[in-house]
Amino acid sequence: MQVKEIIKKTVAVEGGYVNDPIDPGGETKYGISKRQYPTVDIANLTLAGAIDIYERDYWNRMKLGAFFSQRIAWKVFDIEVNTGRGDELLQKALGLKADGIVGDQTIATVNLYDVEKLMDKLIELQVKRYTEIVTKSPPKLKFLSGWINRAFERGEEIQ
Repeated sequence: MQVKEIIKKTVAVEGGYVNDPIDPGGETKYGISKRQYPTVDIANLTLAGAIDIYERDYWNRMKLGAFFSQRIAWKVFDIEVNTGRGDELLQKALGLKADGIVGDQTIATVNLYDVEKLMDKLIELQVKRYTEIVTKSPPKLKFLSGWINRAFERGEEIQ
């Protein structure tokens, strides 16, 4: 599966234009927020534009193309998009120092790890992260059910 197709899987879950006052990102489209990208015209952001941002600022920055498992690469990408902690949670799942920088050690460890065991650990940490978010900000409880469903997605169609 090509990178852009993998990114589209997450974009489909992120959805279209939203401006929810509870969402700290504020105005958002395809998961791209005005808070993070103040110079982007969010309302008129195209799908292709969002995919380009995700590929450049998320996928490439985290060196996900170096992962042998595209499923794990997608999972880490999806966690990063939704929580901003994909790289950190990956390192925790691997038992590495969680510095949030995917480098040679993180890549080598990912590529040696059993995919299903790593997926299980990532799901567990993703659910814990969502619980932390809701505990700190109870109005976000309205998102929890969808987030939990998202966490348990395993990307089995990704080869």
